[in-house]
Amino acid sequence: MSRTSSQLPTACLAMMLLTAAEPALAITYNCLPVQLVDEVQHIRVECARPGQGEGEPLDGTQPIYVFAVPHSQADLARRFEFLAQTAIAAGMVLQFQYTSGALAAGCNAADCRKPWAIGLLSPGRDVRIPFVAWPASTIETVTQGSWRVFGPFGISEHRRLVVTMAGSGNADLYVRRDLPPTTTDATCKVTNSTSTGNLTINGPKLDAKGVPYYIGVLGVASVSAYQLNVTIPLKAAGAVDDSCTSP
Repeated sequence: MSRTSSQLPTACLAMMLLTAAEPALAITYNCLPVQLVDEVQHIRVECARPGQGEGEPLDGTQPIYVFAVPHSQADLARRFEFLAQTAIAAGMVLQFQYTSGALAAGCNAADCRKPWAIGLLSPGRDVRIPFVAWPASTIETVTQGSWRVFGPFGISEHRRLVVTMAGSGNADLYVRRDLPPTTTDATCKVTNSTSTGNLTINGPKLDAKGVPYYIGVLGVASVSAYQLNVTIPLKAAGAVDDSCTSP
């Protein structure tokens, strides 16, 4: 029996605002995500339907099971996708807050709403799940000896984590499973005299639980500029499970 309502034992709320301010009369719903769908006008998450007697999210009398963000809000759509992918891969819960009648472009008014905030919850655990931090997709700087850490990014058995970095100066790229990387403890890394590097981590073997990875950028020169891009595409055919490659 699916559990998607407030009866889900949850902890570890981390909230991401999708609007500048909290609207009045917000509705909150804990969603067990079952599918992430990328459409022409929007990207959406479809939630598992509640079991009998468990209640359902409503907007007036309309049951709501789908939440979407339009592609016209590119940065928010990308963050929305990463949170949803992490939740699906790691068996976590998405908490949405939305207001009555709030729609995304192409979203079915009968059962879909655009959230103004989204949270990541760990069901039935007493371990804090950190808020997912994304690179800005713009040029950033890091000073010598300083770290910039991003993640965690959840990867299922069908996905791979692809990290690309380009820039000037000298910054090293690290990826580590389960915890933020250090210079002595990393799953894989690129250390050279530039701020350029590429890493691909393939997801675990079939039927294995999704695993989290953290990405770290370490400044080596006095000041280095870098631009980091992170994607979680499908695993390539014939890829070795749990492997790391650096072209």
